[in-house]
Amino acid sequence: MIRAFKNEVDLPFEWRIRRFDVIDTTGKTVAPVLDILWDAEAREVRYVMVEIGGLLSITGKRLLIPASLFIRVGSGQMQALVPLEILAGCPVPEDAGQPTRDEEEAIFSYFETVPYWAPQGLPRKREKEGKPESPPVKPADINIGELKMESDDKGSA
Repeated sequence: MIRAFKNEVDLPFEWRIRRFDVIDTTGKTVAPVLDILWDAEAREVRYVMVEIGGLLSITGKRLLIPASLFIRVGSGQMQALVPLEILAGCPVPEDAGQPTRDEEEAIFSYFETVPYWAPQGLPRKREKEGKPESPPVKPADINIGELKMESDDKGSA
């Protein structure tokens, strides 16, 4: 992965977010976007890099937040889909520009999201509860006849 702004990567429109502010779910400004980590091989944005907690010339914590946790909401703003309190507790990689796989696993586990390298559609184990998480159900996966029959069986007992 490379730092996209630092290396002047030509990004897709939705990720041209240099100088954008990150806001949380309450609309509170969290921090400006420092950079994004770009996977040149897959041509995908993997993380948004922000720095929180710094004052004056003291550097704050550089966090990598998975790109899937952001939406573009307006002129100069990206909204994180989690509150500031959750963002602030994110594991901090030693080198935010080059996270190790262990650091990436810790970040995705913390946010309870499926990592970009995981096969899509497979359940993943939730560490806190020890139960497998079922994959999301799509409308095409639901058989209306089975649902109706199930509800009819319950009613006739």
